[in-house]
Amino acid sequence: MLEAIRHYGHEQLAASGHLTTVRARHRDQYHRLAARAEQEWLGPNELAWFAILRPEHANLRAALEFCLAQPGQTRAGLEVAAALWHYWVRSCTHTEGRV
Repeated sequence: MLEAIRHYGHEQLAASGHLTTVRARHRDQYHRLAARAEQEWLGPNELAWFAILRPEHANLRAALEFCLAQPGQTRAGLEVAAALWHYWVRSCTHTEGRV
């Protein structure tokens, strides 16, 4: 059921003409999150950041997929992937970090 709702929402957003704008905002949000995590990763907040990033994994993936699909977004995608290097390794998903 959730997949059907997600698909319907995506169709409605695409029909409104705001899909790219919303996906860019989504990418920006997760770019900022990744940058903050990178700054605080090696230290006392490492476990807290892992707990924050793990449930956001699908959103991080969606942000990276947007960067791959849109012309001119390569740099932003590389910045997100690089900022998450410690997360990719520690979550055993390092192959996803190789955009």
